[in-house]
Amino acid sequence: MSDLADRLREERARLGLTQTEFGALGHVSKDAQLRYERGDRVPDAAYLAAVAGHGVDVLYVVTGVRSATFSDRLSSEQVSLLEHYAAATEEGKAAVRYVLTALAQVAKR
Repeated sequence: MSDLADRLREERARLGLTQTEFGALGHVSKDAQLRYERGDRVPDAAYLAAVAGHGVDVLYVVTGVRSATFSDRLSSEQVSLLEHYAAATEEGKAAVRYVLTALAQVAKR
């Protein structure tokens, strides 16, 4: 059980989220998230499905085996950019999208 808890905590850290933020993705309280990460409780399927929709590798959380995903084809620089984006505020994310959209339009000319 502690392995699942450790991997869940690792995924939360990978996404740069607090226990409150991560719990909200799974529609649970911070206290429930804390109990999952301590190994006191096992998350249910509804929770796992909800967090999977936000980029959590649920296969990894449950089994310890990473899913083969699009990110497997990304360079370390691209992964780093995505991690920084995920950790940014909503205002920062909006600014990044604006700049990248503008750069893509310039590149098309």
